[in-house]
Amino acid sequence: MTPFLKKLSEELLAKYGNDISRICIVFPSRRAGIYFKKYLAELLDKPVWSPQVLGIQDFIAELSPYQISDRLTLIFELYEIYRRSGDPDYTSFDKFYPWGVMLLNDFDEIDKNLAESEHLFKILREHRKIEGEFEFKVSDIEEFNKFWDSFSSRKLSMVHNEFIRTWEIIGKVYHKFRKTLLEKSIAYEGMAYRRIYELIRTGEIKFKWKKIIFAGFNLLTKAEEGIIEELLKENRAETYWDADEYYLKSELQEGGHFLRENFLSLNLEKPKWTIDELSKGKKNIKIIGAPLQITQAKVLGNELKNLKPGEISKSAVVLPYENLLLPVLLSIPENIDSFNITMGFPVKNSSIYTLLHLLKSLQKNKKVTAKQPAFYHKDVIQILIHPYIKFLAAGGIYRLVNEIKKRNIVYISREKIISAFEIVPELISEIFSAPDTVKESLNYLYKMVELISQKFDANRNASKFEAEYLFSLYTELNRLNDILGKYSPKIEIDTFWKMICEVLALDKIPFTGEPLKGMQIMGLLETRLLDFDNVYILSMNEDIMPRGNSQSSFIPYNLRKAFKLPTYEDDDSTYAYYFYRLIQRAKNICLIYNTEPGEILAGEKSRFLMQIEKELAEENPSIKLENLILQSDASLPKRKKITVSKSSDIIESLKKLEHISVSRLINYINCPLQFYLRTIAKLKEEESVDEYLTGAGFGNILHKITELLYTDYKGKAVDKNIICGFGRMPAV
Repeated sequence: MTPFLKKLSEELLAKYGNDISRICIVFPSRRAGIYFKKYLAELLDKPVWSPQVLGIQDFIAELSPYQISDRLTLIFELYEIYRRSGDPDYTSFDKFYPWGVMLLNDFDEIDKNLAESEHLFKILREHRKIEGEFEFKVSDIEEFNKFWDSFSSRKLSMVHNEFIRTWEIIGKVYHKFRKTLLEKSIAYEGMAYRRIYELIRTGEIKFKWKKIIFAGFNLLTKAEEGIIEELLKENRAETYWDADEYYLKSELQEGGHFLRENFLSLNLEKPKWTIDELSKGKKNIKIIGAPLQITQAKVLGNELKNLKPGEISKSAVVLPYENLLLPVLLSIPENIDSFNITMGFPVKNSSIYTLLHLLKSLQKNKKVTAKQPAFYHKDVIQILIHPYIKFLAAGGIYRLVNEIKKRNIVYISREKIISAFEIVPELISEIFSAPDTVKESLNYLYKMVELISQKFDANRNASKFEAEYLFSLYTELNRLNDILGKYSPKIEIDTFWKMICEVLALDKIPFTGEPLKGMQIMGLLETRLLDFDNVYILSMNEDIMPRGNSQSSFIPYNLRKAFKLPTYEDDDSTYAYYFYRLIQRAKNICLIYNTEPGEILAGEKSRFLMQIEKELAEENPSIKLENLILQSDASLPKRKKITVSKSSDIIESLKKLEHISVSRLINYINCPLQFYLRTIAKLKEEESVDEYLTGAGFGNILHKITELLYTDYKGKAVDKNIICGFGRMPAV
């Protein structure tokens, strides 16, 4: 079966020939453009100028009269507007920050979907006279009425009134925020989408291309739909669609939901192109259930061993759950001689991110007296045994850790930490300092980056990935430093640490390699428009495929439905399309899921697997379906009875005991083996710090007091007068 992008390159080359350089081809993702250029180059027998190939976001950025700003800058700009809105609940940036992120997402969706913001925010501001006024202005009146029913009661509750008040403020902020950004010639992505749609509609954009080709889209925002519709009317655009009759013809198939809507809204009676491979094509589908996430990677490795050399470059491993990337890489068999990783490795899984969180906790839990800071024992120990730290001065570090546990030190001073080392490593000295302000905290992290990078430079065996993680942290610190210099709200240290951790958690380190060579290891979104003969998809469980409802928004569900804003059902339809589109041209498909539903991120078996079993396989007799469950041979080991023979050495050790305490007797009665291990073999439990007085601690104190009281009477008879004398108070 010819891949979609190869077929597209053949079509466009045949249609435009040497004029192909005068067209622009827009794809949902950049990666599709890389493959398109590859197929186009294979068709050419002489050099020609390439057409401009863009992802949709690059297309918008290219046409936008405004610079699309980064998220942190936008949140600070949003805060400046919100601070002047009159809402007393979020006047500090620290309180506003988490809500600011949510607001920015909502504003972005409002603009991308061309929602009538005046109507949306006016609905509750004039809630007492809404019922008649907006009857024909809301896209889905039934959904709106569901929402409005809770606000049209005789007496609104305190919660309703609070929501109305917040909604009014959000409406004011939305309009002021947009106006402020326009004055500064910057924008968030949704603003740029909306503005380009408006400019195309009024004919104010002059295009440099003869034709614009929109290829392989599924879910279109209203702005994207409007842009394509206007360009089609002007005969400036063409559309090509990658769809299969199986999910397109049936209203019950959610995978074709948005394609059906697109064809209707764009007046496309005969869309280019549709195929019928899912219902008629020959396919080998293997569904494998494996316990736990790691076992899935091992199962994958076993399946990949069957690939022949010529099949490797036509194969893709898809990871909807990105945390499986490392186990998968460690499970790739030797016959896979080359592979390309298109998904980045999350910084949040790195050692530098772990250290950052430990430093955050260290600074949050510290106590500062007039003399010097003291640090919480758990934070100190975790930092000292961190891989970046523990080998700096292993002897001093383990002496310090043992002393903290032995002496039960809950808070340890900086002076005590430093004194544990003969030569104090500079990194340890800097870590256990106490920055008081955001600026000092920023410099504190800069110093950490500098000293750790020096450590990496000195160690030739250091991982290149670790250096990349460190560079990522340094880049985010620079960005935050620039923003803090430009905007000066009063930010508390806790918010600073939270911001840097959240920003870094979203970063990914890209792998370097040849994007068109070998087997592809990809995230689900990166598979858009790409076709492979052999497809392996892991984590085929609900809440991963498709992902669950994780939407956070100020806009209630029914209002989102009424104004055609995205909801979690849209996510389900989008994931269904990605899944079926990925397997529609594949010959061999292996779908692996987690059989342990009680585990984290392991819901029930994905609905897509059940649809294949109960619907697709029954409709297409050419599908060979295997359904396997991996069963482990592991079994619980039989308990071995531990017996210690009472040898002459043990008897001699017992005779040497000066006394048998009550605790030892109880210990012997309860468990003779435990008595042996503690009393004869002298094995001790690992010491830990007790932050509160335990029974054992109270007993130790009582024993020590008794020892001190009777020390002067060693070898003497203790009579009634001496015992009574212990309780006498000295004369005043």
